[in-house]
Amino acid sequence: MIRQRKASIVRVRRYQRSLDNSRIYPSIKKKRSNTAIHITIGSSRQIRPTKNNLHSISDTERKKSITTNKSSEHFVSVTNINRQHRSRLQSNGNIIGSDSSTKRSSLRTNDTANTSHHSKHSRTTHHENATTDYSTSIKDRSDQKGMTQDYHRKCKKNKKTKCSRRCMIMSLLITVLLILIIGIILLVLLIKPKQVITPTNMPILRWNSTGVTVAGVSGNASSGSNYLNRPFDVTLDYANNLYIADRYNNRIQKYLFGTTNITTVAGDGTLGPSSYQLHYPSRVIFDTNGNLLVTDSANHRIQLWLSGGISGTTIAGVTYSAGNSSTQLNTPYGIVLNPISGALYISDSMNHRVVSYASGANSSTLLLGGNGAGASNIQLNNPVGLHFDSFTNSLIIANFGGNNIVQYVLGANNWTLLAGDINGVSGMTSTTFNAPTQAVFDPMGNMYVADRNNHRVQFFYKGQLNGTTIASVTSTSGSSATTLNTPWSLKLDNQLNLYVADALNHRIQKFSRY
Repeated sequence: MIRQRKASIVRVRRYQRSLDNSRIYPSIKKKRSNTAIHITIGSSRQIRPTKNNLHSISDTERKKSITTNKSSEHFVSVTNINRQHRSRLQSNGNIIGSDSSTKRSSLRTNDTANTSHHSKHSRTTHHENATTDYSTSIKDRSDQKGMTQDYHRKCKKNKKTKCSRRCMIMSLLITVLLILIIGIILLVLLIKPKQVITPTNMPILRWNSTGVTVAGVSGNASSGSNYLNRPFDVTLDYANNLYIADRYNNRIQKYLFGTTNITTVAGDGTLGPSSYQLHYPSRVIFDTNGNLLVTDSANHRIQLWLSGGISGTTIAGVTYSAGNSSTQLNTPYGIVLNPISGALYISDSMNHRVVSYASGANSSTLLLGGNGAGASNIQLNNPVGLHFDSFTNSLIIANFGGNNIVQYVLGANNWTLLAGDINGVSGMTSTTFNAPTQAVFDPMGNMYVADRNNHRVQFFYKGQLNGTTIASVTSTSGSSATTLNTPWSLKLDNQLNLYVADALNHRIQKFSRY
């Protein structure tokens, strides 16, 4: 608290109210003052001379009074005014009020500063009080600032809490909505029936529906060099020369590509069991040395004809001796070589099995079937055509009596269905066959099937069960350029042109791709 003095001189250096009536100046009424008001307080014994008493005091006393008054002035801050008494300072009936808009504490002055009248002591006390007052002022303002920050921090916290709740509710609603949408989509996909779609990464393959006869004379069976009699097979060498198994003429004919030159390269045209004869040849292939391997079906053997040779050598089966032992065959048809191991695979048709002969071996190893004709996946029914797929290390079998095309992976115990009816039922639809005799593949894995009794060639994109007829008319035999009659085999050249052994039309038909 402030010690009462009889008289005090108050000097206001900066203020916000008038001295006479404590009125707030209009110019600063709307602003909150953060400025400290400094006043000077002196004792009543050191009153400066005014105009009224200036002449009654001697010059010596006047100078002494002025000097003493200067040395005893003290500076304090309004922040030292008592907070509970609203900063009211009363001196000789005159009131100086603090700004009502700012909360200030009551003036607390140091007793040492009010009682010290010597110049040295006054200066020291003045600096101590000024430092204390300044620190107190900063502390008060810091307290006010802290209170303001706490208020705003609390408001922000409340806003964040409200926002977090809203966000959580919205997130929950969005999650539920997404789950419902995904569930509906999955339900639609499960209910929607599957459709057979042509793979988009496959090129569009088309063939001219009108065939061109490249060997034989359509509708004429004869033994002349330019005639054929029920050709069962056709194959091509690296120069696109044609080799034809001219079944009922008991010979293998070579048609030189681009010419009319025709020569006999195996058999002499007469049937018989001798080494230079053939009896109903049904297949012809090449080994890695360019030699011919011929299925001599009615002689129940496989013959090797060296290039340029006049007779053949039996490499599988017993000549003219049908049987089911490991050394015998019964009406073999399809043959194919494994290019890696050199093993020879044979479809032993009437034994309802597929066997393998190792290179140079005299007896066979059973691969599949051999337990009677049947429709189960461990049985075969008159297998005819064979194709070896080196990519999957498997055999593709034209299961003639089973009316389907099946795949057998070497070393497996059963087959898997590629096309046709799994139970062996025949048909003429896009998914069924009637006595298929051969299946071949292009470099893209698409399959081509000779559907013999439906008199057509079916095309299947890789992995598809639904075929498309690319040659002839389904279930319609004929001798025109657009029809076939009992096709037994087919081959593709390096341009994917299709060659068909049109057996009962006694010709080889070519269907060009475009």
